[in-house]
Amino acid sequence: MTGSTPTISIIIAVPPKMVWIDAVHTLDELGLNSNVAEFIVTRGSMPSVQRNEAVKEAHGEWLYFLDNDSLVSPETWACLLNWISRGDADVVGGPNLCPQDAVFLQSVFSVLMGSFLAFGPSRSRYVSTGILRKSSEKELILCNLLVRRRTFDETGGFDESLYPNEENALMEAIARKGGGLWYDPGLRVHRYPREKLSGFLWMLFRYGRGRAQQFRLHPSLGSVQNMAPACFLGYLMVLLPTLLIGPISSFSGFWMGVIMLPAIAYLGALALQTLWNMRHYGLIRSLAAAPGLFFCHVSYGLGFLAGYLGSKPAPRAGDDKCQVTLEHREFNGQASTPTSP
Repeated sequence: MTGSTPTISIIIAVPPKMVWIDAVHTLDELGLNSNVAEFIVTRGSMPSVQRNEAVKEAHGEWLYFLDNDSLVSPETWACLLNWISRGDADVVGGPNLCPQDAVFLQSVFSVLMGSFLAFGPSRSRYVSTGILRKSSEKELILCNLLVRRRTFDETGGFDESLYPNEENALMEAIARKGGGLWYDPGLRVHRYPREKLSGFLWMLFRYGRGRAQQFRLHPSLGSVQNMAPACFLGYLMVLLPTLLIGPISSFSGFWMGVIMLPAIAYLGALALQTLWNMRHYGLIRSLAAAPGLFFCHVSYGLGFLAGYLGSKPAPRAGDDKCQVTLEHREFNGQASTPTSP
């Protein structure tokens, strides 16, 4: 600690053999003072376990969690320092934005992530929205998250049986205890979206699966709205057979209209979202993103069903996924001797 400035422990979870870590290099460029911040890289195959182990050896009064590809700017760091002096915040987060030099397909994915119809209130994780405000786990994301150490410990840390969504369960628990969660549109990092469509859809599938597993372990009203894509899939399973048998049966036109009504409303919502996107993101990217809105719902819905109906055993001590190596790094990019908790 320097004067009255609380120390910050920066924690980055990476795969075991990753060499180049984008977040490390952007932090090196900030010229940070080791008296103000410490820097822990935690290597392993289960990020929730990795982060908990890193926190055990952290000394900061605040924990700043980043992903390995989170790019931090001087403006973001200045914003961060403003927050650690406040007494009304337990968790602070902001958006992770698509860099301007992203390739076209990545920019299309950024349009989808910024679309309310695809991501709901969680679009605020990917675009700077509104003003500084009290918030919830719906708007905050772990690749850019500041947490008060005392609050983290009192809440029990990350649920190690969850990944992803371990931060969502933690933030819901903090909110139930009356903790202050804040969204700051100025606390921003940059991250490149997935490079391929398959990777993007797999990400959404994992998000849906993680949310369902979170709901099974930590049920809350906050997760109910995340069931909507799975319900949409159920509706499609009713609609498609109806469209096939309707013309060759005596199926009532009235009931056919009733069944079609949600589909018509959905198509209207797709059209309105695409028009909104055109105004904010341009014609070409918005048209390219239009069919992706549908596939976002399908992929997330399938993931939610898989997570709710299936089961994933929690990692246990001795499992390969629980093997963690910690590196206490200097801000010149040099690592200390790795340690295993």
